[in-house]
Amino acid sequence: MTEEQKRLFIKLTERRNVIADALEDPSVKGLAGSAEEKYTDQAHFIYELIQNADDAEASEARFILEDNQLVFIHNGEKHFSISDVENEATDGKSNKLGHINAITSYANSSKTDGNSIGKFGLGFKAVFQYTTTPYIYDPEFSFKIIRKIVPVLVDDKCKYRKQDETVFVIPFNHPIRNEKTAYKHIKDKLRNLVNPMLFLRNLKTVAYNYEGVRGEYKKEVIEQRNIDGTDAKLLKLTNGTKDNTEKLWLFTRITNEDYNYSVGFFLDEEGNLKVKNSYAFCFFPTKKDTNLSFIINAPFLLTDSREGIKAGDQHNSRMIELLADLAADCFIYLRDIGIKQDKMLINDDILNFVPYDRDRYIPDDAFADISLLPFYEKIRKVFETEQIFPSYNDYANVEDAFFANSTLISDLYTNEQLAELTENEDARWAFTSIGWEQISRKQDGKAEYLRGLASNTIVTDIKALEMLDEDFIEEQPVSWLIKLYDFILETDSRVKKSKTLPIFLNQKGKATAAFSALGGAKLFLPEEASHGYDVISSELIAYESTTELAKRLEIKTPELKDKIFNKILKKDT
Repeated sequence: MTEEQKRLFIKLTERRNVIADALEDPSVKGLAGSAEEKYTDQAHFIYELIQNADDAEASEARFILEDNQLVFIHNGEKHFSISDVENEATDGKSNKLGHINAITSYANSSKTDGNSIGKFGLGFKAVFQYTTTPYIYDPEFSFKIIRKIVPVLVDDKCKYRKQDETVFVIPFNHPIRNEKTAYKHIKDKLRNLVNPMLFLRNLKTVAYNYEGVRGEYKKEVIEQRNIDGTDAKLLKLTNGTKDNTEKLWLFTRITNEDYNYSVGFFLDEEGNLKVKNSYAFCFFPTKKDTNLSFIINAPFLLTDSREGIKAGDQHNSRMIELLADLAADCFIYLRDIGIKQDKMLINDDILNFVPYDRDRYIPDDAFADISLLPFYEKIRKVFETEQIFPSYNDYANVEDAFFANSTLISDLYTNEQLAELTENEDARWAFTSIGWEQISRKQDGKAEYLRGLASNTIVTDIKALEMLDEDFIEEQPVSWLIKLYDFILETDSRVKKSKTLPIFLNQKGKATAAFSALGGAKLFLPEEASHGYDVISSELIAYESTTELAKRLEIKTPELKDKIFNKILKKDT
């Protein structure tokens, strides 16, 4: 510490003592205390310490929890600074405010970078929920803070600090929260941090140690690519122990102001997308529930407690719009990534990731809560315009997507057969493992969402049979016809509908119905004297499914009246 730095420090201490005297006046005594009590989340200051280590360009940080204190250490390259207390008003606006000035003030931060929470401002005050005298040991300065805002130089050495490291020592000497309470709160917080590494730029690991228990939060990049200017990373996150890991695809863009904002989709053990409901992140979790199945992060302007996103703020509204655009594009990115990996990341589970209920994204009170409606609108647009409806191994546009009422139908007709029957070469079955009936049965709004996208075609059991014509039947191998008969035999309604449909092949290989529309028999079981009327082909009748369907349809050998109709009357006409 230079003589000039020492002079500025003493000057700052004197000024802060004056302010502390004022804050301890009975008329405003509760004002200072309200700052640290804004956090309903116990031990929230842990996140603030991690964030500021990242701001200091640290790559590693660690917590040591002891019975009577918490020690936080990081290897940040940026160290504590001090500025003239006389210039704090202007320094705070020009990014020249010293770190010590900021950490001993209330919400006066010099941080103008949208990718940082702040340079110690209000967030650090949460530490006073557990201590009255936090200590800070830095290569340039060693000091403690008393009366919440007054810095005091200390001469003692810090046994935890290595050269060029910064150390925070937080003794548990709060007059209300005793050591045991502080220890328990902080231990629980250290073990249960929510993705603390995910949106940080510099930190690679955050470790903790208590009672011989060691844990580590870690972020590793498995794969990275650039997609149309969007940074896409497949990340592995370690959450405390090596057995507690997660993977996700994280997509990040940068604004003109150099603000990072991101959307992430978690993966399960098989590498498929995994639903993970999450609060919105501003580097760390807020208390804003998004009702989304993926995670979002942006440099939002937050409420004083850092738990909510300020409503009615133009910057926040813009961040939501940008995040919604990115989230919509992520569906396309994930589709294409999956195609390259020969794995359908966008598959029949994708409805679980679509914000399909519009009302859930409109706040009850627009003045108190921010709207997430753009996520509903932008993602819906993707499903209206892109090849995003999953089929067997490719995708369809909404106008080419057909929804089988049950999976039995989509199992029966291939996409190629569907294309022929609908005379649409791009026709594809959508959601082949689910079936429209199953989607509708849940009554959760997904069926209504799909119905509203476009005039999508729902193929019921009856429609599946009505699509059949003579040319199609004659083209099919006997093995497929047997599969068709097995499908028909499953329900009485299918059997009844097939009575007048040309689903059989006669002895000449022509598609023929069992009965005419007027009820007259057109097809018969073969007999020795079968010349002059149509009978089921010998190849087909050899199969049990054919004979069973013929029995259900009451196809018989020809009687005298049939012979007369088919040999005499039909011949005359």
